Amino acid sequence: MLAANAVPILGVLFWGWSVGDILVLYWAENIIVGFYTLPKIVLAKGPWPLKLFLLPFFLFHFGMFTFVHGVFLVTLLQTVGFDVYSGGTLETIQSAFFALLLSHGISFILHGVIGGEAMMREANEAMGSPYPRVIVMHITILAGGFALFLIAKDIAVLGVILAALKIAVDVKAHLKAHQPYVRRG
Repeated sequence: MLAANAVPILGVLFWGWSVGDILVLYWAENIIVGFYTLPKIVLAKGPWPLKLFLLPFFLFHFGMFTFVHGVFLVTLLQTVGFDVYSGGTLETIQSAFFALLLSHGISFILHGVIGGEAMMREANEAMGSPYPRVIVMHITILAGGFALFLIAKDIAVLGVILAALKIAVDVKAHLKAHQPYVRRG
């Protein structure tokens, strides 16, 4: 998790990433979180009819939440002159996106499958599990976007600060999310 989250800091410091690139990456991470929530719902405790209802409900609700936030983010970034559609952003964040995809996948396998956490949760709890973390992530993205809007400059320090804040939030959220399932010996 720490290595995957360090990629944006390295990107800003050494590879010329912009704050806009980092904000788009963090928005795209919501898609990863939503993707891994689906198997958590399937593996969770609860009757299949409930799970079959929760899966499309989650896809719609979480999808709309992410879509609307994405539209808002793109509009905000375009207001300060950042062209999200240039293709450069998607190529720039591609490696970091796959690092985050791998990190979340490893966490899901280690904690959810091997550690059994996915089978210990109720299906509705599994469906709701990404929202607290995603809300914090959205607030971070919006704060970064507004800071970029207010100063109307793409400064590396802002990108590093955003990445460092996200790492801190991710570590705290990860520990909190997995604490109830830690087996005590």
